[in-house]
Amino acid sequence: MKFLLNFLHPILKLYAWKNNIDYYDFEHDFKKSGHVLIDKFIQKAQGKDKLLPLIREGILKIDSSEINFETKQRKVYDLEYGEFHYEFLNALLVDDIFESIAGILKGQLHSLLILDVGAGSGELEGFLTNAGCPHSSIFCIDTSSASIERINGMRIRGYAGTLSEANIKDNSFDLTFLSYFIEYDVAQSDTFLNAVNVTRPGGKIILEAFLPAHIKFTTNEKTVSRGLFLIDDIDKIKKNFFMHANKLNKRCTLEKISIGYRWVYSHYGLCKLPSVFLTFTMIR
Repeated sequence: MKFLLNFLHPILKLYAWKNNIDYYDFEHDFKKSGHVLIDKFIQKAQGKDKLLPLIREGILKIDSSEINFETKQRKVYDLEYGEFHYEFLNALLVDDIFESIAGILKGQLHSLLILDVGAGSGELEGFLTNAGCPHSSIFCIDTSSASIERINGMRIRGYAGTLSEANIKDNSFDLTFLSYFIEYDVAQSDTFLNAVNVTRPGGKIILEAFLPAHIKFTTNEKTVSRGLFLIDDIDKIKKNFFMHANKLNKRCTLEKISIGYRWVYSHYGLCKLPSVFLTFTMIR
């Protein structure tokens, strides 16, 4: 991955420069500022390895008994979240890197209404509440009911389903996170449309993804990312956001591209995965 990023950085920087987008390589800062969090995460993950055979056995049963992709993924994550097995550590959980990616000071978070789509195991919610966000100002969405039960246990409201199904009022949130799930999202364009719709003018949408997205499902007319080349995926996502904003009589801009990695512990074991953040700003 290090070799790949070194190869891509000059190309991405040129793309960002040509499109008037800020560019941030956070890998060095993550290693430096987040090294204590990384060490703790790795140690904790290594202590969970004894659970892997049981989790994998449960997932094999789901794979063999369930044909529908969306149902299969929901059941897999229900299993992982229900067992408190899945965890992640990304750059947003480090104070100064969060501020660099989001363009928002940590001390300002308490005054914002925040939506997290793909809330998963709740690490971001822990960061936000520790930063002073009232629990009542955060709303979470995940297709896994076990994820939402976990979130509810943190005294935060949530909805088990998709953003498109949640029926949220227009312009409800100041900050919307789309958290590392689009490779499993069979209706990406609908998700992006609704993210633009529920985010207020002046607000921000922060999408984190594994790009180019390794699509886990059969692509369709609502698939935006094609998973071929990183810049191509970024460009397609950017244009899709702009198209939806225009339809809704809104304007948005891709403010920053940030690139590095995240740590994940799942039924695959401990993994260090590519992480790309796209920070969109809804223009007043």
